[in-house]
Amino acid sequence: MLDFWLIFTLGFLGSFGHCVGMCGPLSAAFSLSQTQNTSNWRLQLQFHILLNLGRIVSYIITLSLTWINQFAIMLLGLITLCVLLLRLRKV
Repeated sequence: MLDFWLIFTLGFLGSFGHCVGMCGPLSAAFSLSQTQNTSNWRLQLQFHILLNLGRIVSYIITLSLTWINQFAIMLLGLITLCVLLLRLRKV
């Protein structure tokens, strides 16, 4: 049980450090740069929606490519296992 809490704590602290160190300053910089250029709230809302939509789409594409890669590796492993079992059966 101690291992679970250790892994959980390290994962939380690592992701928190990533958000504070990278995502936070980027979001603040984008927000401040857009606020200075326009005072229209509709344009600001459109900017933030497009920014977050782009972020979400890039996460979906990355996750999909990762899943496809993992499925291909698993399939290759199963094919290799089947070939090895067939060769052992012939011997």
